[in-house]
Amino acid sequence: YKCVDCLGACLVCQACMVEMHTSNPLHCVKQWMGNFFEKTTLKKLGMQIQLGHPSGVTCTKPTPLFADDFVVIDCHGIHEVNLDFCDCITAQRNIKELLRCSLFPGSTDDPRTAATFSVLNQYLKLLYESKVSAYKFYQLLAQQTSNTGVKESRVCHPPSLMQ
Repeated sequence: YKCVDCLGACLVCQACMVEMHTSNPLHCVKQWMGNFFEKTTLKKLGMQIQLGHPSGVTCTKPTPLFADDFVVIDCHGIHEVNLDFCDCITAQRNIKELLRCSLFPGSTDDPRTAATFSVLNQYLKLLYESKVSAYKFYQLLAQQTSNTGVKESRVCHPPSLMQ
């Protein structure tokens, strides 16, 4: 496996790739197929994002969300991730856990989509400077995710950027 976003990335095994990306779960990775690199995801490699605890602290009651079906919109594209909320005694509301990780939830009730603060700031700057529409910005992110047009991205309502 090779990370497209890490500087000087070398080939590593699946376990090492997941371990290397605990702080960068939205990086894009590729798998060596013998003759070529094929795009894959950290989700497919087993990456689990745990909210509600500092990095490295194990949650005693992780709660998977929607059968590990969560979408994060980032500057690099649209990512499907395995996301667990904390259900410990000290757990906060889901939206608060997302906000503490710099993820803006797509809804206040059971969010299934979130946007990073970085992508929201990028959109605001583009909006102010070039008057780009939310739809065109979404199309850019979808193209960055997969520019072949074969796989449609998961977010259903591009004009609002989130579900």
